Amino acid sequence: MGNKELWYPSVLDAKRANKVAIENFRATKSERFEVLSHDKLNNALERCKKKPGSVEKRAVCLLKSVSDAHAFASGNRRTSYILMNEFLWKNKGYMIAKKKEYTSQLFKELRRRDVKEKEILNWYKHNERHI
Repeated sequence: MGNKELWYPSVLDAKRANKVAIENFRATKSERFEVLSHDKLNNALERCKKKPGSVEKRAVCLLKSVSDAHAFASGNRRTSYILMNEFLWKNKGYMIAKKKEYTSQLFKELRRRDVKEKEILNWYKHNERHI
């Protein structure tokens, strides 16, 4: 990446991603776009800006932090996945393919909330499908 500053999503970007997650990847009819906590969302995003390490480690931080913050009424994991991919695209020029066979286990692990970033990074390294 060189000395180029990394792009990070803003709260507005996260809200947009949640809207996309709800409108395009709806899991149930009752899902709704609503921010439950702007503070939790902002804290999750800021945490990743301070994260040392590679772009991939920071992408994993974004995925886990936004998912764990549960700042939205619906679609938290889908939103965090969208943000991770946008982060990778803008900083590395690729995204991870969204195929259920690659992501269903990850989403189950994220639901546990005790999954470690190291475990997610391991999933990432073994399941990355760049597009």
